[in-house]
Amino acid sequence: MNARLLSTALAVALLACAQRPAPQPPASADTQPSSRDAARPPAAASDTSKRILAAPGDTFFVTLRSNATTGYQWRLADSPDARVITFVGKLYVPDPNPQRMVGVGGVERWAFAAVAPGMAEIALEYARPGGPPATEQRFYVLVR
Repeated sequence: MNARLLSTALAVALLACAQRPAPQPPASADTQPSSRDAARPPAAASDTSKRILAAPGDTFFVTLRSNATTGYQWRLADSPDARVITFVGKLYVPDPNPQRMVGVGGVERWAFAAVAPGMAEIALEYARPGGPPATEQRFYVLVR
């Protein structure tokens, strides 16, 4: 009887862990001016506005909290307008972890290039591969 009760309690605990919603990490964006325009300060977007201003030729970055140990990662929900911006690449950077603890998060840094004047939207979703998104972040880019 005790073994049956213990296995039922363990099953309930595991099910509860599996049903937890994914973390909803904050996001930020920044831009880096092109070498031809190094004197211009980088454009930035706050967590609330999520607006990015860039000039053609600029590379800008969207930085999102993430935790690779959970299986969740950021992915493009929709392709941005390639006439205005293009996706360059992404990199996961773990947080410093001197104690070597398991489960420490980090950030994903997404790079985009401003191609031509116009407006574009970057829609990213946080999900496990093949799974439904747990959350979404949208950034609005103005290239001029």
